Amino acid sequence: MGGSSRFRPNWLEWKVERASRTFRVHVVEPATNDPPKHAALFRAALQCFLPQQSTEYALPSDPNPVIAPISTPERFDLLTFPEAFLPKKTLVDTLLFLGRTGIRLGCVHTGIRPTDQPEMTHLFDVRELTALLSQLSQVPNFSRHDLVPFGNWLVEQQPSDRFNIGCLFAIDAEGKLRACLHAKLVRSKFEVSPEHERHMKEANLLSLVTLRPTDVNLSSITLQPLICSDMLNTDTDEPNNHPLRATSTHRSVFPQVHADEIDVVSVATCSPNKSLSGSDAAWHQKFRESFQRAAADDGRHRYAAIVLANYHFFQVDPPSKGGLSGVFVPLPIYSSPYDPRVSAAQCIYGRFPSRYDSGITEEDERWVGDDGSWHDGKRYHVLGYIVSLASSAHRPDSAATMFGFTVSRLPKDANRWTRNGSVNDFSVHHAHPTADGEFEFLIQAVP
Repeated sequence: MGGSSRFRPNWLEWKVERASRTFRVHVVEPATNDPPKHAALFRAALQCFLPQQSTEYALPSDPNPVIAPISTPERFDLLTFPEAFLPKKTLVDTLLFLGRTGIRLGCVHTGIRPTDQPEMTHLFDVRELTALLSQLSQVPNFSRHDLVPFGNWLVEQQPSDRFNIGCLFAIDAEGKLRACLHAKLVRSKFEVSPEHERHMKEANLLSLVTLRPTDVNLSSITLQPLICSDMLNTDTDEPNNHPLRATSTHRSVFPQVHADEIDVVSVATCSPNKSLSGSDAAWHQKFRESFQRAAADDGRHRYAAIVLANYHFFQVDPPSKGGLSGVFVPLPIYSSPYDPRVSAAQCIYGRFPSRYDSGITEEDERWVGDDGSWHDGKRYHVLGYIVSLASSAHRPDSAATMFGFTVSRLPKDANRWTRNGSVNDFSVHHAHPTADGEFEFLIQAVP
């Protein structure tokens, strides 16, 4: 490990099968933060991408079930869930199942929590994390080497420290189960507490995963998993403890040089958003500033697509909207991609004309909604845009909404001459209860 940085490295490389240069994403937006339902919602979402005969995967009666796929499930590259979402036991049960199947699976990213009890903290202490590492090391067909960087970091922590943890896992091209545990570096205002059990310790672990396709004609993809306020340029206990900037300024902590560019940032989120005058909301200013900064700075995120999954509604006092799960891409928008299920609230960033009192019209950089004016017979300079679920996409009888979309080219591979860097191929699924107490995601027809 080079340099004398306070950061610790957690960079993994996975060999994966990829069919094309497109990048297929699904984000899951639960109706509310209701931990007792999260395990069933996770199972239902994952089942959409497993062979049909795998429906009993969560709690198999046979410890060594025979899986006989009868269909080819949809291929995906990334499936993202919110912050503090999945109970630890469900994560371990799922990985135990997947370790026995030998199926292929894209990257699944979720925030995790110690239990499904809503009154319990979402933070892990060092003892609980040590136990989790022990459980994961016993999963069959699992690459235990993936746990070494996290384990090396964990032994340096104080036993009483409490951390917010996420997990990114996949099944690689060789059928091996891979997993990256990562810790939150930037504490949110909701994680400051006089109660020790609810006060988060800011981590110093930089986590990256590079996906190397077996097809040499396809480029590698470096993915950075983050947790909510990790995206924000807010005050931290240690100066400049921000994971976006640190991948450039503290690059020497990695034992070898990682990719020049970070291609995808996956953010497990739990964040209320500001309402607009209409029925929709907008990502609040600090998030939008972070999108701009990532694309404009001379760091390693200039060509990063930023994926976010959030809860739809927060039952706090007063109740608050969340939602807006989707993606930011730092590319021009060539035609409006929106249908009624996709938000148009302050979703396009670029240089647009502003008229001053003097009558002089100049161009200012700002966010605008998709009201069509940006394309009214002129080619204004669009620098980036957000595609996310609109509030109207949620159904009152649905426990969660899963939004699927395809980034036709990740920004580093997009050719602006041929306009192939668009977000398209939308799908929306809603989670409905089944007779056995589980959930099933059913697709919603295009309105």
